[in-house]
Amino acid sequence: MIEIVYLVFISMVISAIFNLKLSIKITLFFIFLVPVLQLPFGNIFIGVNIYFLLVFTIFIVNAINRKIIIEMYIIIPYIFFTILMLFTVIINDGLPKYLQLYYLRIDVMSSFLLPLVLWYYTDNSSIVYIKKIMIIIIIVMSIYSLYNSITGLNDYVDYILNYFGRVNNYEIYQKSIRSGFFGRAQSTMSHPMAWSAVINMFVYFCLIFYNKNQKSKYFFLFFIILLILDSFLSGVRTGLIALLVGLSYLMFRKYKSKIIFVAFILIFISNFNIDTSFLGKYQQYGDSIIDILQLAPKSTIGGSSLDVREKQLDAAIGMVANQDILFGKGYGWSVDYYTNIGDHPLLVGFESLVFVALIDTGVFGLIIWSVFLLSLFYLHRMMLKNKQNSPKYIYILDAFLISYITLVIGTGLIRTLLYFNVMYILILQFAIYFTSKNELNYKS
Repeated sequence: MIEIVYLVFISMVISAIFNLKLSIKITLFFIFLVPVLQLPFGNIFIGVNIYFLLVFTIFIVNAINRKIIIEMYIIIPYIFFTILMLFTVIINDGLPKYLQLYYLRIDVMSSFLLPLVLWYYTDNSSIVYIKKIMIIIIIVMSIYSLYNSITGLNDYVDYILNYFGRVNNYEIYQKSIRSGFFGRAQSTMSHPMAWSAVINMFVYFCLIFYNKNQKSKYFFLFFIILLILDSFLSGVRTGLIALLVGLSYLMFRKYKSKIIFVAFILIFISNFNIDTSFLGKYQQYGDSIIDILQLAPKSTIGGSSLDVREKQLDAAIGMVANQDILFGKGYGWSVDYYTNIGDHPLLVGFESLVFVALIDTGVFGLIIWSVFLLSLFYLHRMMLKNKQNSPKYIYILDAFLISYITLVIGTGLIRTLLYFNVMYILILQFAIYFTSKNELNYKS
């Protein structure tokens, strides 16, 4: 099995030199189905970041040689984020500058380079193959997640992580009472939180293809339902609630005439006790979800809650309230702290993007993150304006972003920014494809 992992990685690198489109297709399999993104070659560890840099360099060379027009509106949000975060590094001395530059470089290389290249190489000739690849990935990950929950086993991830000297905490997840027949599921990811984030992204990817007038509607409907079940079984309450928030927005935009009914349901949830005894051993997990919806925590289950998050926000503000409130303690400070020291006495694992942005880069960093994420709402509206049936796809992309923003506010990035950018680019590409039909001349 390890030989296959190395073969796939080497194939990615070699094919990038001769056929970048093929390399990107292989990469999609690798980043979603392999729980490690760094492989040892002797005493040298080579990660996907180096590969992403290679791919991006080849793309730039090809763009120069072939005079491909690079659409600035696609890359502006990412350039904006990188330059302004670099500015915070220059003026911030809370963490040594070489460490800040290291963490910024890692984030940019791991999360931005591949999605930008993916945008230019997912054209009319390859988009059908990309669809098939993503469907295979969704089938494998969703069914394997169900297997995790039913059997309490994750032999694949255990084997991969143990081989590379990393510990899989799946035994700890198994003991969790939150969900699953034998504990929380993580599929092919290294943590249930990361899997929960990817589930949300897959649901909206499937929704792009769900069409009541096509025979394939039952296929995609089945996997949407399965993914929602997987979200419950992952045991990540914030992930399930983030999905609910996004889908609620989508339903509201699509069925505005039903708003009175939706309002009635929300009032019912907020004002009445809901009996969750039918959930059996998952009753506390169900209670904790309802507690969050009612903004009134009563369950005894551990983990995040609004009350805990409120106290942590106060702690985060207190850490930067004196001299660091504007620019924080330094880009990557929270990661550096967690890596070298471990859990913070108040903020634990810095499980919210708000805490991380505020502590690392202050109020200025919060503004950068906000503008970056909000610019993506503008981006897909600009790309889909005046196109046939565009509101449907705009609403799906809106819901995708709303779900992810809700998730990272509640749990943090948990190394999902790469998956977020990849899935956003893919969903946007397919939305343009469906609204433009055969008019895919928007690329060079």
